[in-house]
Amino acid sequence: MTRNLWDEGGTARDYDDPINRETMGDGWDLNAPATYTTPDGVTYSYTAGSFRYNSWANGSDVRAYLENGTYVRVREISLSYEAPSAGL
Repeated sequence: MTRNLWDEGGTARDYDDPINRETMGDGWDLNAPATYTTPDGVTYSYTAGSFRYNSWANGSDVRAYLENGTYVRVREISLSYEAPSAGL
């Protein structure tokens, strides 16, 4: 959700990066137009951030905000053994 908020505010670190496979990843139709026009008639150039946010369209396409979850960090793990009392 944080990346969505950064894109909405135009403050994501890669917001102004060009749209290409390196910045967007696989699974996208990267034939994005060079510009887009808002409902108010203002024309902006498409960047990675604006493309992600406009593709998201209030949750209709969540691919832009899915993160890779293959890395798992375990902070606390323990291994214990209880010896039988008869052997002590």
